Amino acid sequence: MIQRRKFKNSTFILLALSSTVAFSDNAYAHELTHEKTKSSKQSVHIREVIKEAQAAKVDGVPMNSTYASSYIGKRAIKLASPVTSPQELLNRRPGIVATAGGPLGVRQHIRFRGFSDGAFTEEFDGIPLNNAFTGYSVSRANRIPITINNISGVKIYDGVNNPSVSGPQSLAGTINYLPKKPTKHFYASGGIGYGSFDTFLWNATVNTGSFYGLQSYLSYNRQTSDGWVANSQTQNSNYYYAGLIPYDHGKGKISLYAIVNRNIANKPRSIAAPLITKYGYDYSYPSSLRSDLYKDTKLTAILDDKNIVNRFLTTNFKFYVKNNIESELEYHNPNFYQSAQYPYIYKSLYFSDYDLYQKGAPSYDPEKAFGSVAKGTDFRYAPTVTTTVGFVPQFILTLPDNLVTIGAQTYFAKQHDGEFWYGDANVPQIPGYNDTYDEHDTRIFASPYIQDDIRLFDGLIHVTPGIKYIFSHISTSEDVGYEYPLGANLTASSNTSFVAPSVGINLHPWRPLSFYFAWGKNVEVPYASETDGAIQKNKAGNYVIAPIHLQPEYVNDYEFGTRLHYAHAQLSVKLYRENLTNIFNSVMNPITGLTVEINNGNELAQGIELGARYTFGHILLGSWQGYANYSLNTRKYEYTTSYDVPGESVDGSNYSSINVGLNWNWGSLQANLNGRYVSARRLHNYITGRIGKLTIPAYFLLDLGMNDRIKLHNTFAKSVDLSLTLDNLLNRQYFAYGYADTDYYNQYYLNGEVGMPRAVFGTVTVRF
Repeated sequence: MIQRRKFKNSTFILLALSSTVAFSDNAYAHELTHEKTKSSKQSVHIREVIKEAQAAKVDGVPMNSTYASSYIGKRAIKLASPVTSPQELLNRRPGIVATAGGPLGVRQHIRFRGFSDGAFTEEFDGIPLNNAFTGYSVSRANRIPITINNISGVKIYDGVNNPSVSGPQSLAGTINYLPKKPTKHFYASGGIGYGSFDTFLWNATVNTGSFYGLQSYLSYNRQTSDGWVANSQTQNSNYYYAGLIPYDHGKGKISLYAIVNRNIANKPRSIAAPLITKYGYDYSYPSSLRSDLYKDTKLTAILDDKNIVNRFLTTNFKFYVKNNIESELEYHNPNFYQSAQYPYIYKSLYFSDYDLYQKGAPSYDPEKAFGSVAKGTDFRYAPTVTTTVGFVPQFILTLPDNLVTIGAQTYFAKQHDGEFWYGDANVPQIPGYNDTYDEHDTRIFASPYIQDDIRLFDGLIHVTPGIKYIFSHISTSEDVGYEYPLGANLTASSNTSFVAPSVGINLHPWRPLSFYFAWGKNVEVPYASETDGAIQKNKAGNYVIAPIHLQPEYVNDYEFGTRLHYAHAQLSVKLYRENLTNIFNSVMNPITGLTVEINNGNELAQGIELGARYTFGHILLGSWQGYANYSLNTRKYEYTTSYDVPGESVDGSNYSSINVGLNWNWGSLQANLNGRYVSARRLHNYITGRIGKLTIPAYFLLDLGMNDRIKLHNTFAKSVDLSLTLDNLLNRQYFAYGYADTDYYNQYYLNGEVGMPRAVFGTVTVRF
């Protein structure tokens, strides 16, 4: 629980710290549009709005913002390590902990206010990156939709926000990655780099400038690395296109963004902490015992049409397509199973839980084909294809004292995934022969909304009410497999709907000081796992569809904050309390023997986030700027029918973090030094339902990034960029991810993935 103390006003202001730069899109749109309509009866050109919005981001926090948000800009991206993922850029923000078990975003893990991936929305240009059926964007695998080469900045919205911002799973908030855009002037560049873990990279970029009004930006980035643990090689290819063309004398603009990212990696495995202590920090199972080859190709394409119809109406229509093709080939040596010899192996790969010879089961006989069930099922192949098509319309009405936005988020998605077993790496993919399951999922999602942006008393009070309606339909169909052997085309479906209101209020009594309060409901819609779990075997041995009574999980989110901008300092404090209700849960019906998916359970998430930024100006050599922030995030169960005990903390979700940084500029030379501390996180004992003694240990990391642009004269090339990064400068050993498991002797131990040790990377980029 947060300790409540009373402060005098002056002390409260001095202790109010902020998370760098905060802002609201609608606040900007309101300010920019009103400024133009007051000064001129003519329509505002979109390019002018863009210029002013970009300037506002640089200048700092809009003090009349009614919600908590922040911004990470181009400088942080430019000085980041080339193996940094977009999620790891967020580490400088309070309340966010992003780590990886491998380079280039492999085995990514992220927590936002204690919530893990799938409980908050990640977007690219306002389009959700989360999988429509699992909710994950990265999911601790190699699912890499974008890289830092595709983005120009990041907007982070904490907790509740306007309906146009909140996504289908925004319990903790929304993260929006901003696309790189073309510019009016031609340039081309090529670069190479090398660093630790035999990491090699090269890239090529062409910005066409304006050609009959069309501006295009094309880039290709290739990266390969051996990783910092044994048998974790990875390679990533990223293709990116951004184009825009104005029309209607600059009042309209059509943009196209397209990303194709292909990743192939030997996925790092979770390793028992005692084995790491015994064999070394880079230990992993030898490939003769265990391997996991993961392939992923993601396409994201967005067509965006913005148009200022007249002085009162602006429209914005986005059409998007996402396609993901992924596969996992896993090998588990049949002799490698939990025993006195291998006490920490958490499972055997072959499926001893299934009756291979029950009526209606697939026809593959692993014992007959390979001599034993274990040898005939030591390879597992799991392919998945997901396609999503979406439409996001928006109408903005500019009125004398307010800005009304009417819009919707809609999409249609299909997914086909399966799991196949064999005794050889060339695994057949034949439904009804060697599959555990062969599943087809469909989702329809629609969320219309209306919101307002009201300014009263010459900016003294700023109010942003909004409301959205959420509808979701999901269906799951299963064909014959070992998991569902008695019939084909078993189908379960469910419909959910919800009304989510929100309101933010900002009081701005003095130019350097403002206060805000926000309340609203954020939701997480049910996923495919809740639906396919309804297909079960009853007491009579028949497969039936258990009743589904699910509504979205939602939070009642209360936010309070204050901001102080005075001279060269930016300070603020933020408090939040999220009451999570309608938690998805499973309850056994003793009469039918069926497990029913229902909403049953409550959690409480709350915390405090403080931060500060100060511009020191020129001192000795160059100019200096520093920042610091602190967060405390807690989550606990309040009511549940599962094994979790009310009052106990949610597994790994209670932590504090401290981020500090120093930025330096001297001419064209830039550098930053960033440090972050993450406290220990206690893990659940799943036998007792209580938090146990095991923890993911605390750690402190220090990263250094440097870049210099050297201008060239009398040559074909215009400049050379030199970059050097040193990650984990102090060479700390830490766990990027961990969980509690039991060994052969039924003793709990920490199983996890180690984070990156000290690493050095250098790149050279020539610009023409």
